[in-house]
Amino acid sequence: MSTTTPRGSYRKGERKRSDILEAALNTIATSGFTNASIQQIADAVGITKAGVLHHFASREELLVEVLRRRDALAVERAGESDTIHGFLDTMRANAEVPGLVALYTAMAATVETDPDSPSRRFFTERYPTVISLVRQAIEERQRRGEVPQQLDAERVARLIIAAADGLQTQWLVDPSVDMVGHLQYFWDVLVGQSRGDTTS
Repeated sequence: MSTTTPRGSYRKGERKRSDILEAALNTIATSGFTNASIQQIADAVGITKAGVLHHFASREELLVEVLRRRDALAVERAGESDTIHGFLDTMRANAEVPGLVALYTAMAATVETDPDSPSRRFFTERYPTVISLVRQAIEERQRRGEVPQQLDAERVARLIIAAADGLQTQWLVDPSVDMVGHLQYFWDVLVGQSRGDTTS
């Protein structure tokens, strides 16, 4: 099997694709995804609209890849921190980028329109992964005696993800909603800590 390095043109293409994603991420974060046209993103990178579409087949595909990049950055930001704390930190960071929150919510709302769409594939892959990570964090806390053993870790994980998604939608309507505070309270109630000590 060949072990040769990728050709220069391939590496250049990967760099350009990364540049496009970075420009799209920044544009959407600051201007909102409805205002982020392919042309605007192309201008930010210094290429043509056709150049963008050479790397991404459609605007939807580009937007989905922006969400993937957002998730990857969240994982990097969390580092080795506890999954639950990392999840709360991600929600806190989301409050700084309303454009990306709006993009996530809008793309999630389109999953039923086309079973073969990039957004449907993204969420089909994403939910099991995120739910599994949260479930494992809950099970680890159960082993340490920090979370009641009788709780179904899988169901609690799904409830936390559902609460997070719902809070983001509420926050888009009313930015005064404290997403992190409400999610922390929900977690505390689930694990039976709402009566006193609310550390997690």
